[in-house]
Amino acid sequence: MIKLTMLKRHWIFFLMLVIFLLLLAKNPFSVRTLIPNLEPYPDTIHYINPALSFIQGHGLRIWREGRGLMTTVPPLYTIFLVPLFLIKQDARMFYFTNVILALFSYLFFYLIINRLTYEVRRHNEKTASVLIGTTLFIYVTNYFIYWYPTLAMSENLTLFLFMGGVYLLTLPTTRKNIILAGLTAVAFYITKYASIPLTGTYFLSYGVKIIIEKGDKLKNVLILILVSAFVFLAYSLWEWQTKGSTLLMTLIGVFLPQKGSTIFSSGSWFSLNYAAKNLPRYIHALFGGYAAPFLWDQTPIVPKMVGTLGLTGLILGGLSKKTRFLSISLSSILLSSILFMSTFYSFDMRYLNFAIPTLMIGFVMFWMLIIERLDPRPSPKMTGKNTLFKLGSIVIPVKTGIQSAITLFLCFLFLYYSATNFIRIKSQISINLRYAETPWYYLSIIKMNEYFSTLPETEKKPVVISSVIPYYIDFYSNKTYDLLPLSKHQEFRNHKTEAWGNHDYADLLKIYEEYLSRGYNVYVDNYGLGNEKVLQDDHTLIHRTFKTELVSEGCLGACNIWKLHLK
Repeated sequence: MIKLTMLKRHWIFFLMLVIFLLLLAKNPFSVRTLIPNLEPYPDTIHYINPALSFIQGHGLRIWREGRGLMTTVPPLYTIFLVPLFLIKQDARMFYFTNVILALFSYLFFYLIINRLTYEVRRHNEKTASVLIGTTLFIYVTNYFIYWYPTLAMSENLTLFLFMGGVYLLTLPTTRKNIILAGLTAVAFYITKYASIPLTGTYFLSYGVKIIIEKGDKLKNVLILILVSAFVFLAYSLWEWQTKGSTLLMTLIGVFLPQKGSTIFSSGSWFSLNYAAKNLPRYIHALFGGYAAPFLWDQTPIVPKMVGTLGLTGLILGGLSKKTRFLSISLSSILLSSILFMSTFYSFDMRYLNFAIPTLMIGFVMFWMLIIERLDPRPSPKMTGKNTLFKLGSIVIPVKTGIQSAITLFLCFLFLYYSATNFIRIKSQISINLRYAETPWYYLSIIKMNEYFSTLPETEKKPVVISSVIPYYIDFYSNKTYDLLPLSKHQEFRNHKTEAWGNHDYADLLKIYEEYLSRGYNVYVDNYGLGNEKVLQDDHTLIHRTFKTELVSEGCLGACNIWKLHLK
């Protein structure tokens, strides 16, 4: 009975959940999805490899053949990956972790808008249902919401923390919630360094929440400060011991003048000079409909109507007592993050992925504030001039008529969004359930495994020269071959010894020649060259320097293997 009651009360949530699950329904272990490619590089290596290394007893380091390398990213997302890797030590298990994070983010999003629309539902259940249903549908079918879990990137955790943190802002300041808020604030920083503004602004927002609400303000603020300070200092100590420095020290070095260089100078990672170009683009993207870069994609983060009304709702929300705190908090978080990331040399909307639910929350605020000012209950003082129309004994009050108009408009918006995005949504579900995408990176390793497993075993393991990241190859390799770099310019160029072993990398051609002289079978493949001319040139140079014999073809010619011989 309880389950049926819950299903009836939250049927919209469960209906949209089904759609969301269909969009997430991928099998990462198949060759019909791009998930095994583990793009983008080298970011995913910094998250996945340390998680597997930790399980194998090597700590949170990028580990290969007994050689360790400290990762340059914060460890929290990697730590979140560990539990499912304990079940199966396969790099592709990250997808299930991301799906879990995405589902919890969706749950928090629903709880937030459910609390926001509580008063509306008391007066007009139909309008509130349409508003919630439309917003949830736009959320679960947002391209970046269902696509990003396919990537082993920390923004998946950032979104989960953000949604959980915003939900805490809507709840009373109990002792438990204060502790969770303190942990959440620092967790942003331990997840992604670009989230420093999130940490600071969220911490201040929750501090303000404690002050404006009833309770022991001084004691509660102290709890928030102590929890955040303890976790932050503990992480900074770990960072200092493992890396020899902390991010804050690095940032101080960047922003303080050094040898005539300041934050106003260009050429560094951070500069105010970048803001002139980046800031207008970030603001433009928030209004929706703007094809801003999100990794390699150019899809707008939200439709134009959602972005425009969302920003309007965040502004109008500050005028209402019921939404003022949440509206100002979300606006401050968004603004501080935009200003900070505008000074970064690279423009990328993935650094502001939490703007997607923020704009949708603002979208809900916009309609909620309008609806709340239109009490649907007819007034006994209604006269002919206050009616929308009168037909016999049927009198429709003006406010009820406007409520109906709003409901109809939201229905129209839902239908319009559904119609204009139908092909995209249908295509994605069809790809998940019926069709296929080809993970060529993964297949190139499988092809390599197949070829070398057919060769007779010898004391000297074959050596493959490849431009593909060795850590990536290790995820799927059958260990029947060793690896050497194809170019000085490929990924992990500054850590060649840790990645490929102890060699003199001043002359790669000389290394290959030495291996051949010592009786090793040396091969070169052509996958991963892409459009990078420097890699293509180095690959061509190998063919010019040595006699090369084509021994295997695959991937429509994109993952061929040649055997090298001395001229």
